[in-house]
Amino acid sequence: MTQIVLLYKACQRLAASCGQSRADLHDTSTITVGKCSYRYRSGPEKVTWDGDIFVANDRQAPQSDFAAVGGAPAIASVVDLFYQRVLADPQLVGYFAATDLTRLKRHQVQLVSQVMGGPVSYEGPSLAAAHAGRDIQADDFGRVVEHLITSLHAHEVRRDIIDRVVEALATTRDDVVAH
Repeated sequence: MTQIVLLYKACQRLAASCGQSRADLHDTSTITVGKCSYRYRSGPEKVTWDGDIFVANDRQAPQSDFAAVGGAPAIASVVDLFYQRVLADPQLVGYFAATDLTRLKRHQVQLVSQVMGGPVSYEGPSLAAAHAGRDIQADDFGRVVEHLITSLHAHEVRRDIIDRVVEALATTRDDVVAH
């Protein structure tokens, strides 16, 4: 389980969104969402996550799309729903027959996080290399984008953020679709 340490205000927001009392937060408070555990920590105004440092206070510069959607846990949830939809789509499921879905989801979380301005870098193969030889058609690419949009909507992601994600996806089309 990944443990993420948050400042009091961030924990208050997370606790409220999970239906927990904000008044109960103290130095040993832990909130678990999915496969991530969030622990309140007093002290310097920073958040640690897998060894990286992120600013998590109200004085930070304009909030990234990554932060606006809820960070890594929210993106992981979007990606999980996205793959549920993709794998339930008869037009697309064949592309994933011999795929390590755990690895693919990890790469997708990295990619979406990076696209949304998060402190995560995509570390997988180039998109062109990852999709080479799969004979992906433009219509299939469009279906995948639709499933991502639907998954983002299901997580109540703002329209302007979805638009920016779609713009970024459009730039990858030539790397993914067979020529």
